[in-house]
Amino acid sequence: MKPINDLTQAQAAKSLSYDPETGIFTRIFIEGTRQDLVGHEAGATCAAGYRRIHVCGKIYKAHRLAFLLHLGRWPVGDVDHIDHDTDNNCWANIRECSHAENLGNRGSSNRTNTSGYRGVSLHKPTGRWWAKISVNGKFHSLKYWDTPEEAFAARREAEIELLGEFAPAENSE
Repeated sequence: MKPINDLTQAQAAKSLSYDPETGIFTRIFIEGTRQDLVGHEAGATCAAGYRRIHVCGKIYKAHRLAFLLHLGRWPVGDVDHIDHDTDNNCWANIRECSHAENLGNRGSSNRTNTSGYRGVSLHKPTGRWWAKISVNGKFHSLKYWDTPEEAFAARREAEIELLGEFAPAENSE
């Protein structure tokens, strides 16, 4: 759920304090009856692992609020968690990016992947392992390999070349 970006830095700063070193948001004021929460960590993590925080009657994702409170502006596009921990909102762990760049840094493979490596699957007709990658809507086939490890190595090289700094640091399960 993308927030409506009508909240200003001044409004957010009346309710929240953001520590860029720890990534923790602390309540400093609450309108209404929940004054017992002042001084405590703000928000809660949702099922997807993102911290969501109520501010001025609306819900915002913490990593987007970090940009507002730290830089005084909303992020343009997506915000990427470099270490894949969606509740780690330390300033050093988040960066502004395009949606395609954010998808490039997804991390490990899908649960249904039997090779153990993202972008590597068994090509049943040949019995060899197929490496592939898709970047910005363009599909790249990286040949067939004898082992999933060889296919993964080819995929990893392609990630570094095509995704640059947004290539996942680790890519195996």
